[in-house]
Amino acid sequence: MLHDCKTPTSACTARGGHCSDKCNTDEDTIYNICTSPSCSCCVKNCKISTSACLARGGHCSDTCNADEDTVNNICSSPGCSCCVKNCKTPTSACTARGGHCSDKCNTDEDTIKNICTTPGCSCCVKNCKTPTSACTARGGHCSDKCNTDEDTIYNICTSPSCSCCVKNCKISTSACLARGGHCSDTCNADEDTVNNICSSPGCSCCVKNCKTPTSACTARGGHCSDKCNTDEDTIKNICTTPGCSCCVKNCKTPTSACTARGGHCSDKCNTDEDTIYNICTSPSCSCCVKNCKTTTSACLAKRGHCSDTCNRDEDTFNNICSSPSCSCCVKKASCQSQTNECRAKLGRCGSTCGKDENPLLNLCTSKNCFCCVKAPLTSCEQETDCAMINGKCKPKCVLPEKSYPELCESKSCTCCSSKAKPNSPQTCLLANGECIATSYPCWGVFWGNCGSSSQRCCID
Repeated sequence: MLHDCKTPTSACTARGGHCSDKCNTDEDTIYNICTSPSCSCCVKNCKISTSACLARGGHCSDTCNADEDTVNNICSSPGCSCCVKNCKTPTSACTARGGHCSDKCNTDEDTIKNICTTPGCSCCVKNCKTPTSACTARGGHCSDKCNTDEDTIYNICTSPSCSCCVKNCKISTSACLARGGHCSDTCNADEDTVNNICSSPGCSCCVKNCKTPTSACTARGGHCSDKCNTDEDTIKNICTTPGCSCCVKNCKTPTSACTARGGHCSDKCNTDEDTIYNICTSPSCSCCVKNCKTTTSACLAKRGHCSDTCNRDEDTFNNICSSPSCSCCVKKASCQSQTNECRAKLGRCGSTCGKDENPLLNLCTSKNCFCCVKAPLTSCEQETDCAMINGKCKPKCVLPEKSYPELCESKSCTCCSSKAKPNSPQTCLLANGECIATSYPCWGVFWGNCGSSSQRCCID
């Protein structure tokens, strides 16, 4: 009796096979478990992996390796298992990220798919939300990407793909700006270092120190400091930082130069005062001197008026107006009036004397009038210019007389006088002269100078 090989047997079915007189090339042949010796059990061999096994990243085999997990019933036959690399096996791709392969990641780990051995196995990497002490100490935070205003520090967070992001020193904080500084990792030699107000511990606030002068403070005659003295005024916001003030000598401090002019130092002068600059303690402080518009009673008694400059037809009287720089100007008396004193000398009063006349002082109506007396015939004729300085033309001077030959006409004569030739405004005044521009006419004689090329001393 012949048996049909299509008739299944429980033994062949249990192996996931079917009975046939010939097996296919992708099937293993198992003998003697079908209905007849000429009929074999054909079972899909393990060389061919199923889609279910491939989906797990495995391969079908009758024996799995030690580093593989065994998954049953997804290969072609019961004797064939799906061998899948277990998650204990690391991969270079996962290790490079600082992770480890596992079928389940922890809550503080990020899950990266498809870089471990199988689809069911993930690479578990510490996520960037987890801070590290090394990053925190730098004032940073861990992240997979830093912002444009942050510096990136590598290898101090939980994984190579996670960086420590620290606010860079290019961006100054409001606390640093309020001090007039800027944030930097290094401060200059003329800057003070203020810590813990910039974005990170390695970044300091650099503030210009008060030793550094500013042009605005120097222009006021001051110096920059964090504290001003009691005799100094404090000016804010013109030094290097808000905490640094410009210290300027206050106007309560008198100066000898201002006092000598009969004035006082102040930041503002009254309407009846003249302002003199640059002789008080600072440029913003002026010397206030009573102006010459106010004529004193002593000057009025001389029928004069107070002024800082008298006209050429006026006599100058000092020290009877409001300040030393202000003079009493009194109209010169006419030299046409003759006096008995001059007549007694057989002379005449005049503003100038002739070449053949000797000028005699203090015999006419004013100090600018000379009593002109005919000079005796001598080898040296008397000159008005020489008389202007109380001198006399002689062939030779005798000590302590000083010699001024330019004031006599004859080359053989010189003007002999006890007066010294002026060389400054003060010495000109002592010689009874006044300093006038060289372009102005002098009604007397130009003698000496006033310390500059633009003025000369006029003795009249």
